[in-house]
Amino acid sequence: MSTDLYQIIERRKLVDERGFFLKTMTGLEPDLPVEFGEIYVIRGDQGKARANHYHDVATEWFTLLEGQVKLNLRHVDTGESASLLLSDDVPRTVRINPRVAHSLIGVDGRDYLLMAYTDRRYDPVDTVAHPPIEL
Repeated sequence: MSTDLYQIIERRKLVDERGFFLKTMTGLEPDLPVEFGEIYVIRGDQGKARANHYHDVATEWFTLLEGQVKLNLRHVDTGESASLLLSDDVPRTVRINPRVAHSLIGVDGRDYLLMAYTDRRYDPVDTVAHPPIEL
């Protein structure tokens, strides 16, 4: 729906046993700059791992909005690893570079809410499954 005052863009929320995934910006909206990726929101259910993949080209930025998560990272070429504890008490954004596998799991007994930006539109070829990262 569109008027001279505003435009409403319908969105599709994907829901499964792990929580939900909602793209808030797809990069296809009218009047965006030519180079724009996607903004999306993930609700993760407590104790269920999400992600377990990496991107050959895309860079992602994660900002936790609610809850507490363990973000495990592993570079697929070098094996370098890190484990970060993200909490809504300490707001920060984590940039995840290409070829870095990532896994998220809620750790505080609550579901979590995370907003992310990726610098390119979704391309299934650029999303490569990776075994869960245990650190």
